[in-house]
Amino acid sequence: MTVGFEEFVHRLNEYPLSRVAEVTGVDEELIRSAARMYATAGPATIPWSPITDQQVSSTSAIRLQCILRAITGNIDIKGGDRFIGFNPSVRSASEIERHDLLSEKQKSKQLGSQEFPVFTYRGMEALGDATEKVWGIRYANLVNGCYMANPMAVFKAMADSDPYPVKAFFAMANNALMAYANTDRVYKALMNQELIVSFEHAMTPTADISDYVLPGDSWLERPSMQQGISEQAVEPPGECKNVATFWHMLASRMGLEDVFPWKTQEELINYALEPSGMTWDQVVASGRMPNLYRGQAEFQEERKYLKTGFATPSGKVELYSKTLEDLGFDPLPYYREAAEPTAELPLRMFIGLPDDEYFRTGMRHVPELRQRAPSQSFFMSPEDAQALSLSDGNWARVKTKVGGVMGRVYTRTSMPKGLVRVPHGWWMPESERGLEKMAGMWDFCDARITTDDDPELIDIEQGIPHMKGVPCAVEKLDPYQVERLEREYSEANELMRGPEGKMLKSKSKSDDFMFDDFTGDGLEFEAVELSLYGRNTK
Repeated sequence: MTVGFEEFVHRLNEYPLSRVAEVTGVDEELIRSAARMYATAGPATIPWSPITDQQVSSTSAIRLQCILRAITGNIDIKGGDRFIGFNPSVRSASEIERHDLLSEKQKSKQLGSQEFPVFTYRGMEALGDATEKVWGIRYANLVNGCYMANPMAVFKAMADSDPYPVKAFFAMANNALMAYANTDRVYKALMNQELIVSFEHAMTPTADISDYVLPGDSWLERPSMQQGISEQAVEPPGECKNVATFWHMLASRMGLEDVFPWKTQEELINYALEPSGMTWDQVVASGRMPNLYRGQAEFQEERKYLKTGFATPSGKVELYSKTLEDLGFDPLPYYREAAEPTAELPLRMFIGLPDDEYFRTGMRHVPELRQRAPSQSFFMSPEDAQALSLSDGNWARVKTKVGGVMGRVYTRTSMPKGLVRVPHGWWMPESERGLEKMAGMWDFCDARITTDDDPELIDIEQGIPHMKGVPCAVEKLDPYQVERLEREYSEANELMRGPEGKMLKSKSKSDDFMFDDFTGDGLEFEAVELSLYGRNTK
């Protein structure tokens, strides 16, 4: 059940193992063994990873993962990659989003749909009939965010009124200034707004420049229906409200209460559960979550595509995508080399992952976590550090063609030569606020050294910024700069990382879930896990 197999084989012949080994740095025999193991040792699965989402060949890399699943027979079988979809007994987010309320004229104005159409209304329209046939929903989120405006196009419109002005911005638990590539452009975009509203837990840099900051609840303070039952544990403090309540209040004031009538999260959940005949209270009492997705329950049959076909125009697995071709892109997966290092920028930068202690730009105000990872750090090989006269704990700047950020250098023998890892999301909540300082954002935020508009550093189908292998340089800071940083961020400087990634012993209780024994030599699993990110070697 494929389309374009011969064309796909022809493209594969352009990539002999010798070329793949050269590109990846992985031994030919290891690649061959891994491919054969996956193809013959089924059932098997290829887990999703953000790595493929953050590079110039993202669309092709993700397509190839899907193609591998298909040609090895690992789609929709037990132990493989199950074909999840939409359960008729539970209303999905796709239905609640109410795409039907937007006219075709309005949909055509979606920012980014012309330049980067994949996962916009324009790009997904070609799959509409097939999606409705297979899943019963035309505007189905085949992956989360299928019909989302492209963020870089949105910030461009906010900053430059191109192709039209955007004058209000709502940040829902989103520290937008630091969460998207090219912080300086995002800052310009936000400062050009007539209204900024943040729905937050903490006063982030984005909240600091907002006109209104609305206190939101946390996951423990609301019921939630995801892959399991998440009951509300405590009441939200003060005026903290759930996002469903916020949207209802806003809709009511705009005369759209009938579009979003649910006053609480529980009311919204009950609406989603309505086709099943159950309520949230009944679900909690039963202790069992209704199957939200077809294909996840054991009693569901395998290989459902034999009856329904695939949600593609041909109804088959499209190795050669006519949809991509019609949008002006290569219909077959391909490898595209990102910008190469230069004499001025001789190293490659790896960003996008936060320190293990944190989630994105959050949690920097939690003392226990700051005890383990106190400030922005750069990780590099001992050879590269020695060549630059850098020692562990030295202040340095990582710079790219668009800017620079500062942090302390730490060597890791697990880091490949020529690669620098810059953790994502750093700011200092305890430090000075205001537009000039922004609580350390201008000094430490990794998004300042990424670009969202350089053709050499974006995925052309989706407009995804390249974050894995960006040309960069590292330079030691002069004494004046070091004195300023240590003066302004003295509280954080009292905490230091230990050698080879071992943190200082925390002040947490002996039964704390954060592994008090994280110092010393017996790290075992934690050390192995962290070594994947260049922190440990043992």
